[in-house]
Amino acid sequence: MSSLEVLKITLSNTKFWGTIIVAALVISLGYFLEKRHIMPDKWEKVIVKITLFIGLPAMILKNFMVDLDTQNFNNLLVLLIIGFLAYILLTLLGRLVFIKYQAKAQDALIMCAVCPSVLYFGFPMAEALANSNQQEVLKQATNFFNIAFWFYLSWYSLYVYQRPHFATIQSKQERRQLSRKIAKSLLKNPIMIALIGGLVLWLMQMIPGIKIIHVTDNGWNTISPGNYSVTRLDALIPGFNQAVTILGALPTPLAWLSIGILIARSPLLEALKDKAAWLASSFKMLIVPLVTVGLFVFFAWFGQITNLYEIPKIALIVSILMMASPTATAMASYAILYQKEAQRSAKICTQTTFLALITMPFWAVITSLIGETNLFQ
Repeated sequence: MSSLEVLKITLSNTKFWGTIIVAALVISLGYFLEKRHIMPDKWEKVIVKITLFIGLPAMILKNFMVDLDTQNFNNLLVLLIIGFLAYILLTLLGRLVFIKYQAKAQDALIMCAVCPSVLYFGFPMAEALANSNQQEVLKQATNFFNIAFWFYLSWYSLYVYQRPHFATIQSKQERRQLSRKIAKSLLKNPIMIALIGGLVLWLMQMIPGIKIIHVTDNGWNTISPGNYSVTRLDALIPGFNQAVTILGALPTPLAWLSIGILIARSPLLEALKDKAAWLASSFKMLIVPLVTVGLFVFFAWFGQITNLYEIPKIALIVSILMMASPTATAMASYAILYQKEAQRSAKICTQTTFLALITMPFWAVITSLIGETNLFQ
């Protein structure tokens, strides 16, 4: 596929354009409601709690209700390793880029600059670029690569937004006590419970002979006919799939509403002049995918010379496009709930959404060209 064909498919992707348009409309709606004082004060915090404690856990569970491919486990496992390395390296790089900012601002800037909105932007674009033979590999690659994303979103980001600046606490004992307190609150959080539970259920599919549920066209189930593991709750429990699908769709539009509210509370010109927000947005849309490309090229080369594994071309494309996606709206939700740079986080989410119009087609072309090399299968 030529670069022009890739660009044409990317720019004609209705899901991509639809997401951009809906984001703009919902953010504008939140802006209008706040400017007109139609809703009560601080109503965005209620929205955020619904997002984080109901919608996001449902979204996580929904994304682990997929089959696990054990035949290509080595090839898929390397994607998991690349994912974790990418988030670790980018977080450390973010510490250097935003080192001059105060700790509270630095935390929020790094989280917004690193964590992408993987499901609504990158995946639909990669799905459009994949042929019929690549669709199953695309889904499996997405699942493995995104394990790091779910840990970053559900555990590390939540920890960072909850913690105070430790430099203000003199006693080491107080710091340890506070760290333990935060750790306990994370383990009790519905997001973490959903992450751990979903991951365990997903990995349990590796148990031999566990696929004993048979789904037919005539049953109550809404998933495709076939044999499923007993850990596939969407196949086991009536209505589970509909429940997590409906509730899992809540976080993004509700977060967009909250973003519109926050933007309405600050002068528009001031938002455009926020250099820190633009720096974080540029980091998110340019540096994050660039670093991830570098990791993929290195691991593909290492796999080729050692003959240990192969990285499919479509795995490269979907992973890079997901990392090149705008900032995850959950970061704005965390910022509102824990009062860490909420307005600036809203600006970054908005800026990266509109920058995606330029940067994501660019990365689609670049990754497709790299994928044509003999490093990728």
